[in-house]
Amino acid sequence: MLIAIPITGCLFSWSVGKPVPVLYLFEIPALVDKNPELLAIVKPVHTYLSWFAGAMVVGHMLAALKHHFIDKDDVLRSMTQQGK
Repeated sequence: MLIAIPITGCLFSWSVGKPVPVLYLFEIPALVDKNPELLAIVKPVHTYLSWFAGAMVVGHMLAALKHHFIDKDDVLRSMTQQGK
């Protein structure tokens, strides 16, 4: 997903004729022409992948909190002390 979301995001922007801004430092010019057919494919794929990624982040957060508050184990504490 870390590869698919940026690729579909670039294709999404390019299919409507816009360049892709990168960290407000520079823009990647459109590598494809305006293409409504491509937009019809890429837009829902990008949207669903983004929602799924967000759901995975929230799910992992909830699982960590469950371990800490319900199971009362040291999983969350061990994750915060990995670098020590």
